[in-house]
Amino acid sequence: MIRIAAYEDIELLLPLAIKMHKTSKVYGDLDINLDKVRSYAKSYIDGKNRYFSVSEKDGKPTAFFLGYVSRYFFSDQILGCQDNLFTDEKSPMCGVRLTKDFEKWCKARGAVEINFGITSSHVREKHDKFMSRLGYKDSGTVYKKRI
Repeated sequence: MIRIAAYEDIELLLPLAIKMHKTSKVYGDLDINLDKVRSYAKSYIDGKNRYFSVSEKDGKPTAFFLGYVSRYFFSDQILGCQDNLFTDEKSPMCGVRLTKDFEKWCKARGAVEINFGITSSHVREKHDKFMSRLGYKDSGTVYKKRI
């Protein structure tokens, strides 16, 4: 079941957030501050143009999706942006269902396209297949330099 996240979900989702952090090639070796994670999640629950939904099975969260809509800096058109999508990997379809729900949410707010940025836990080839099946095209990459 997909549903809008509530404050009570934040603590239940922390183990998934910690796993997401640990598996990230971009930020996994940086410190994690769980109070910051809690505050960040609350800002998505409270935010006007923010999306925070949870997938649950048997009353237990199996995945979460945070995203938002914003206007392009060069245009008045609206862009949907995936911020975080992470699953327990035991419920593979929940990522698809959350993505489709986010697409509907963005479309209802006038978005003309959606951007995804993948920085955790994915084998590139497997994720490319997943995204292309949903109609997304690779349009860039993340470069990183520790200083």
